[in-house]
Amino acid sequence: MTLRQNEQLEKISSWFLEDLKLVDGKEAHQDNPHFDLHFDKVYGWESSSTASKYTFVRCLQELNHHYLRKKITFVNFDADYLIDTSSCMNRGDCMLALNMFVLYISNCLCLSACK
Repeated sequence: MTLRQNEQLEKISSWFLEDLKLVDGKEAHQDNPHFDLHFDKVYGWESSSTASKYTFVRCLQELNHHYLRKKITFVNFDADYLIDTSSCMNRGDCMLALNMFVLYISNCLCLSACK
């Protein structure tokens, strides 16, 4: 999404990691970029690929481990890909996750502007 000179983005929603209860990968054994984040409400997400979905989830796990140490349930993921391999510490992985967030928020803003 490219902004014109006079356009501005407006944040519609934000969530705290401490409020995240469950992450549902939808289908553990299929190539599927969709997943749900369960806060007080369930939010459906779509990443650019299954690999980026797992990268994002590993980053969530790492952030939780370092800052909160609370129980977040992860269901419908292939456990072999969620094992801490320090890949979430890779700067490229974190940038990919950040870009995925920005793209999602941009799409939400675009959709809300179209209504």
